[in-house]
Amino acid sequence: MQAWKRRFFAHKVTDKANDSMGLVRGVLIKAGEIIIDNVPDGRERSVAMTKLEEVMFWANAGIARCSEDSVIDYESAFCRVDLNSLMDPKLQQRVSK
Repeated sequence: MQAWKRRFFAHKVTDKANDSMGLVRGVLIKAGEIIIDNVPDGRERSVAMTKLEEVMFWANAGIARCSEDSVIDYESAFCRVDLNSLMDPKLQQRVSK
């Protein structure tokens, strides 16, 4: 499988990876507490908290995707939603012609 395609699949998380995610989460929660306690409420604090969420997302993605024992979960990898139902009806008509 091409490397970029792995980004779009779910990955089974091992116990080791789950522990790593928990460690990252704990550090980021502590960082969030420090920000909440020391940065005045406002846009800057809000952006800082959003960036912490991004850090957690990307760290977890890296742990899940790039660990040595990373395994793609093919059962949950495919969308079970009818994509046509999400399309604008006019677009759906053009695509089906």
